[in-house]
Amino acid sequence: MKDAVDGIVTAFEKYDVVALGEGDHGNIQSHEFRLKLIQDPRFLARVDDIVVEFGNAKYQDLVDRYLNGDPVPLAQLRHAWRDTSQASPVWDSPIYEAFFRAVRDVNVASSSRRLRILLGDPPIKWDQVQGFDDISRQMRDVGDRDTHPAKLIMGESRPKSHRMLVIYGDVHLQRMPADLRRPCDPAAAIRCFPGSIVDQLSAAGIRVFNIHTLTGASDDVVLRLKGMPAPGLIDLQEAAIGEQPYRAFTAPIPAMLDRNGVPQPEAPIRAVPLKQAFDGLLFLGSPDSMTYATVSSEVCADAEYVSMRKSRMALLAPPDAPIRVFCGK
Repeated sequence: MKDAVDGIVTAFEKYDVVALGEGDHGNIQSHEFRLKLIQDPRFLARVDDIVVEFGNAKYQDLVDRYLNGDPVPLAQLRHAWRDTSQASPVWDSPIYEAFFRAVRDVNVASSSRRLRILLGDPPIKWDQVQGFDDISRQMRDVGDRDTHPAKLIMGESRPKSHRMLVIYGDVHLQRMPADLRRPCDPAAAIRCFPGSIVDQLSAAGIRVFNIHTLTGASDDVVLRLKGMPAPGLIDLQEAAIGEQPYRAFTAPIPAMLDRNGVPQPEAPIRAVPLKQAFDGLLFLGSPDSMTYATVSSEVCADAEYVSMRKSRMALLAPPDAPIRVFCGK
């Protein structure tokens, strides 16, 4: 196991992109690690862009101005993470706003180089959304939540030889083994899915080192990692733990349901050795020590915000599904 900051910084000597899974969304330990990483002078010296899941590409110009140190009202800036394709309050916990602020601080303090955050979520226009089909229609035009960021990364990295850190939920970064890939036929009735962000980048010849962040695990994996220093980065191609099945590195999850509430079988990839899906494993400490940020009481006191969030959740919820309670209401 290597020191995680050292391991990621060193990876950029060989790879164009380091794709860093977030673990469970809202995890404070992974957030604190990301702040430590971007504040390391070696990171700023080697990395040009950070691609994030928690930002609607529609607001790229606004975020660019903010990160360059220009005065941008917070009420405007918040649209970047509040207006993504996700109707839920997943990005409304304060750690995501804090990440933008931290990158701005790094840029303002630097006299030579600046980091750019690229907003990876499709540029959804909520004023044109009346239901789930409207979200799907907009994504057909610009790319879905894997294809859109993959195209963005390819467009930015190739002509400029940029090095990029990609921060996304781990499932968007997993590498699908060849024997599990479904042929992609655009003419088929089932939507064509060309693969995860990492699959698409790798197919285009971009060198990617992808990392699964551990925030939940089986008892066996927890025992194997007991006493390991954190934050640490394990090379899964060299360590024996990489032979353990993917499912052992996530918290137990209930059966996935489709939009009609029908349970779906476990994805076959969860049975493969983790090293087939990821190159590295980020260890932040024992899974039972993980803590999570939630929507702040200040935000929850904003009646207009609460109304907006509940309305969007209702628009995109499966038929007859209860709206998940948040903000204590």
